[in-house]
Amino acid sequence: MVRGPTLRLVNALADESVVNIFKNDYSQPIISQIMSQSAENLIQRRDNHLDAILGRLKEPRV
Repeated sequence: MVRGPTLRLVNALADESVVNIFKNDYSQPIISQIMSQSAENLIQRRDNHLDAILGRLKEPRV
């Protein structure tokens, strides 16, 4: 089961992919190139406090 910071990151990437890249076209497959572009978009915008999320992902308990 995915929880905490990992879940927030997954949700942010999925939201970026579907809403901003595919413009709500749910029929499009989410492939690795799309996830990479989504990650880059989130990093550039810095709207999801990615530094905090990524820092937590490195904790041993995650």
